[in-house]
Amino acid sequence: PLGIALAALVACVVLFDASRAQAIPAFARRYETSCQTCHTVYPALTPFGEAFRRNGYRFPSGEDEDVSMDEPIYLGQEAHKELFPDQVWPGTLPGRVPISAVIMPQFVVARGGGAGAGHGGSPAVEVDTGSKEGYALNFKESSFALILGTPLGEHFSVFAKVTINLDGDIELERPVIAISPLKDPAAFMIRVGAFEPTLYPFTVHRSFTGHELNFTSVILGDNQWSLEPQQVGIELTGVVIQRLGYTAGVVEGSGGPFNKDKDVYGRLEYKFGGMPLDGTGPTGYSRPWQEKSVVVGGSFYRGVSTLEDPLGVTGNQSDAFWRASGDIYARLVNVYVTVAGFYQQNQRPIYTNAQSGTLGGLLAQLDYIIWPWFVPTIRYEMFRQELPDASGTVYGHRGLLGVSALLRANISLRLLATGRIDDRNNPEFEEMSLALTAAF
Repeated sequence: PLGIALAALVACVVLFDASRAQAIPAFARRYETSCQTCHTVYPALTPFGEAFRRNGYRFPSGEDEDVSMDEPIYLGQEAHKELFPDQVWPGTLPGRVPISAVIMPQFVVARGGGAGAGHGGSPAVEVDTGSKEGYALNFKESSFALILGTPLGEHFSVFAKVTINLDGDIELERPVIAISPLKDPAAFMIRVGAFEPTLYPFTVHRSFTGHELNFTSVILGDNQWSLEPQQVGIELTGVVIQRLGYTAGVVEGSGGPFNKDKDVYGRLEYKFGGMPLDGTGPTGYSRPWQEKSVVVGGSFYRGVSTLEDPLGVTGNQSDAFWRASGDIYARLVNVYVTVAGFYQQNQRPIYTNAQSGTLGGLLAQLDYIIWPWFVPTIRYEMFRQELPDASGTVYGHRGLLGVSALLRANISLRLLATGRIDDRNNPEFEEMSLALTAAF
């Protein structure tokens, strides 16, 4: 049964494309522990949960074998290690099926009912040119997902998620293999596959709200590049002296089949106070989500995108661009504060115009853990777009109010409302959504 289940998921990974993440109850089964060991309101992580992720889904400090309640299936004899390369190096399979299921009914009030893409998303800076659709209620924003996440022995880990919506569309998120060649997995890890590039301390895949971050998905002009939900490539990441994190990566970007250039990026971050990034020390507090810490980081991304002729008449154009970012992420016992900004310059963001353009963004978010099962969130995002066309310089402002709650340890409820200030400085409601999620 384990082989059949893994084969089925691998087949889905090969055949399909992208969505979002949730918590992985398979880990609760593996360690026979509560989801709150690593999560507050899932998929948001505690300090220990973040260290667990950085260690390739293993307990830090080499404790994984001692605390795991899953008896692995050994693929070969331990003595074969001594006989390598004349024998195949042995490995292990998890004894329990490392697959979790997530069911998420969702109801959305948005323009046109929210059908299609967007939901306050990309582009985050808009110019109003005509009439707008009225608001309507949409019950079809619901989905079912299978999530795989597990270490495979001491040096390999895997993650993948397959989502099916009510229209029967099947999407794949982040099929990735993580390789930890060193004894300390947090010191150096290689991620190969599809993933969100590690440019910021936050991501839609591990936020309280699970709602699209315009900060990581905004596009400029005809260039369709964005960081999330995922990029395809290879990333090297790790932690040195317990608190200094580093990342370097090469990804496909958004150039499509006509782009021979690859995108490159890097990040440095340092954590002051609290549990070290590698999880080798305490937080100083008895409750798993609490600590006093500040993470300061900076990142740089350089890419080349292909702009295709929308009429299919002339050849393609290239848009070389770069983005520099800085961020601060603070956990102040029960209050989490996130502040980030970026500046992006594009060589040619408009297909029909050879001039350059710029994009700047700011994000500020506050999460307040009133109880470990009840977390309100407030978020503000601002964008400044400058394009060589009739729109000129345009500012966009977006806000989010949300409440995330656990009805049970593996059942969450989220109520979110988003709005924006348009280019004429008029406030405008965008959407309201209610999502109930059960993970098992």
